[in-house]
Amino acid sequence: MYKAGKELPEYKCHKTVWALKIRAIDYRDSDDDTYLWFEEDGYSPIIVDKTWLDKHEPVVGGYFVVYKGGYRSFSPEEAFEKGYNLVDGNSLATILINHKPYVVERDVYWHIVGLRNTMQDIKNTVIDMEQI
Repeated sequence: MYKAGKELPEYKCHKTVWALKIRAIDYRDSDDDTYLWFEEDGYSPIIVDKTWLDKHEPVVGGYFVVYKGGYRSFSPEEAFEKGYNLVDGNSLATILINHKPYVVERDVYWHIVGLRNTMQDIKNTVIDMEQI
């Protein structure tokens, strides 16, 4: 127990985070990975490991939160919804890499998608040139 001579200073949050509301938590028996599914449409599930799961103890209805710098956390529903307002526009996306979903910054997502499309264009061009 802490004893203080006066009340601790009070702070208000002003940081920007990226978050998704958790719809379901899929615990896998075969490995240490757990899949978090989200209420928002268009997002792949996020895989979290046992260490993250044990530390944050997420529950359905709460939020998977990503802070600037990449730190991933969990916030209970009431605390999150009282502390944050939705900002227009997205700067993070989920992408499948080797069949596992990852959260990446939007510009990285478009770079990866663009690179994949460029590689497909190159492959198509090689195929077309072989037919000549």
